[in-house]
Amino acid sequence: MQINFIIQFFTPYIQRETAQLAKQLSRTLDFRQYEDDMQKLMNQLTACITAYALEEQLTNPAFLARLKSIGGKSGMHFKEYRTLRIRLGSGLHITITTPYFIKTKPKRGPKKKEEMGGGSILVWKCWEFWGRLALLF
Repeated sequence: MQINFIIQFFTPYIQRETAQLAKQLSRTLDFRQYEDDMQKLMNQLTACITAYALEEQLTNPAFLARLKSIGGKSGMHFKEYRTLRIRLGSGLHITITTPYFIKTKPKRGPKKKEEMGGGSILVWKCWEFWGRLALLF
């Protein structure tokens, strides 16, 4: 499992960084800086695990089938996977691959002028990311 790999990779890194931070604390006696640097270190680990968890969920075929079902009810169909860069609450950015859906063209009726940008990243609407993101802007 990749989470175990991430933890095995980060364990020596965290040990090395915490030892350096402890030396810096003993030299400068600045506990606030030590605490801030330790928080940054933990945020890096959290971002890495979050990116893995999202990537695993978004590329799962069963999850894609559910999204296709939801998209079909909304008049959309799966087009491709797109790379997306998102900002976490910690301020760090992660890059993930997410399914991209576009509006289906009507099978009958008058032909309409094609609109620009009729696509959507349906998973964000399902997980209600847009409501949270709107609060940040």
